[in-house]
Amino acid sequence: MSAATQRSAGVISRFFFHSAYPTLKLGSQRPLKEDDLPELGKLESPRHNRLKIEKVWAEEVKSGRMNLGRALLADFITSTWKAQLLAFINFLARIGQAYALGLLMEEFGRYDSNAASMSEKVVDAKMAYIYAGLLTVCGLIAFPSKQHSF
Repeated sequence: MSAATQRSAGVISRFFFHSAYPTLKLGSQRPLKEDDLPELGKLESPRHNRLKIEKVWAEEVKSGRMNLGRALLADFITSTWKAQLLAFINFLARIGQAYALGLLMEEFGRYDSNAASMSEKVVDAKMAYIYAGLLTVCGLIAFPSKQHSF
């Protein structure tokens, strides 16, 4: 399978790994050789990575700091800010889910102290629906933000 075939594969084909199927099938029949694997894309090539690191280092030298670790960290942060933002949104949504679930469980666990027996529960259905809705909304936010990172 050529790199062009892999890059030109549709979204669904890539999602279900149909474009990689010939390579996977060949690998299940015998050990793969280097010739069996597709060429690396431009962004994954060692030449591209070397040029990028040289550019980052040149900018760091220009600034006068000359710290490669700091330069690589700054480049990493600036190149992955979208993924970091989605991870933070996912983090907040999961906290929201846990909080809403706790409130919902607390709502169902309430008892009326003036009731004749302790088995008579007093549940505010309106609040229970609000907590269940909040739980659902947080789940709907958490799922796509988590899946986007893959």
